[in-house]
Amino acid sequence: MLEKITYEDNLPVKVQILELGSYPWHFHSDIQICYVLSGEVELKLTYGYYHIKENGIQFIHSEDIHGFESLTETSKIILLSFDIEYFSTLFPNLGNQVFSIHSTDPDIIYTSQALLRRQIFSLVLKSRETYDHHRQVMIESATGILKTLHNDFRNFMINDNKSWEHRGTHDVFQIDRISRIVAYIYANYNCKISLSAIAAAENMNTFYLSHLFQRFVGASFRDFLNMTRAEISEYDILATDKAISKIAMDVGFSNYNYYVDSFKKWFGMHPKEYRQKFRERTVMFAKPQARILPLDAVLDLIEKDFSRITVLENSNPQRRHITLDLAQPQSLRSVPDDERDSRFFSQVSGHLFEHVLAAKKSGQKNENPAQLYHRAFPQDYCISLLKRASQSRDLSLPHLQAIDTSKNKNGIFAVNGMKKPLYYLCMFWLDLYGQISDAGPGYIVTRNHENYSILAFNDDPLVSVDMTFNFANIAQSHKLTQKLLAASSSCIDYWCQLNFQNPINPHDYECIEQMTVPKVSFQIVPSTKNHQHSLLLAPLDIAHLSFTCTG
Repeated sequence: MLEKITYEDNLPVKVQILELGSYPWHFHSDIQICYVLSGEVELKLTYGYYHIKENGIQFIHSEDIHGFESLTETSKIILLSFDIEYFSTLFPNLGNQVFSIHSTDPDIIYTSQALLRRQIFSLVLKSRETYDHHRQVMIESATGILKTLHNDFRNFMINDNKSWEHRGTHDVFQIDRISRIVAYIYANYNCKISLSAIAAAENMNTFYLSHLFQRFVGASFRDFLNMTRAEISEYDILATDKAISKIAMDVGFSNYNYYVDSFKKWFGMHPKEYRQKFRERTVMFAKPQARILPLDAVLDLIEKDFSRITVLENSNPQRRHITLDLAQPQSLRSVPDDERDSRFFSQVSGHLFEHVLAAKKSGQKNENPAQLYHRAFPQDYCISLLKRASQSRDLSLPHLQAIDTSKNKNGIFAVNGMKKPLYYLCMFWLDLYGQISDAGPGYIVTRNHENYSILAFNDDPLVSVDMTFNFANIAQSHKLTQKLLAASSSCIDYWCQLNFQNPINPHDYECIEQMTVPKVSFQIVPSTKNHQHSLLLAPLDIAHLSFTCTG
């Protein structure tokens, strides 16, 4: 099953244009990028199957067992191969690094994937030219592609379908940490690997590392380790006659049944059945149905895709950059907490805490909450308040209704007393610093000396927005607290899933209350002069950022 890639002209990169029918399962030690110029392709990659449409990209890791099948009569693809031995000198752990290109996030498609496409086309076009420094130019172009992968595509998530999907984040520190751990797992899969030892090497708490791994990877540390071992065992299953028990031991499982359960979880069947069913799909038994095309035969397709990139790059207005300079003098007077407008406090807090019990009692009398909340979107009213405040630069609130009624569903509490998004927005509002120092589309900034309290929101009901806050001239360490109020997690949505049972089961009531609390994350920012924080907001999401001095 091992296919050795032959590189020509002393180059560590190879460019191929293929007209594809099918290509049987195989693997190689080098890494590849597949780009579909026309048609549609199904890529079998380890335990997953990826449907790559025209203009789609997929990365193939070192020693990943993979095969291609055209889903149309024929497909044309660009296949780029990178010599792992050469490029590992520039990118350590390249052979054990994970890159994930597939994404449903439009922002990633508009930006990072567009850059990668341009680099791919540039490398392909340069491959047909001949000049004195051709080798150097080709290596520089290939290195640029790998840099983009390293910078923009190392963050991956195993989604519910067990496929690897790229998720956008700008937390480079944690990406580096998770990448190191994943590379270590792939390099030492057949040894005893403990999370506590890795946590000690990373100088962090074992429990927190477990949480961090689950958050970034989408699987627990133990599940990912077992997935890696099952994935690597695929070669021995398909290419050898080794006993399944021997394969289990060779890849690091101490228990045969545990290995079988893990293999079935990721590959969908018992290893013996997998061997019987798929062995003949490998290059040991099947022949490739593909032919190499000259570059001239697909220049029109490349030119068409180049024009697509331009359209994509010009079609994404949903990126906003806000710079906040800590060294810049405040244009407004500082407002200490104890000097805030007392009317502002009473206006908000009075409604929040006085009527909870009354709301719960009144909720029992409501005969038809399903009719009351039909087509109700509680986050809309929150967004309207934020838009008004950002446009008028005025933090005063209108009179807030405590409990929903049949005439007005913009209350702080639902008819059964559950906290609506407006409740949490009021909590965010109380943490602001009294007066607005800066505001614009989707954000309100208040400041007190070197501290910022910010409300960010996405008023678009369909498209996500990526907001980047640049904190400049940071002289002392700060704590950055982020609280995210997701539009998809309102109490009304969860109550709807229960068909608006009334009265609601106390256990379900408590669960809904817990699930609707804003998600909180922390980050300690040292005095690094400048810090960039990126915030991806889904449609109608709201976030509160608190940037407070700890020095």
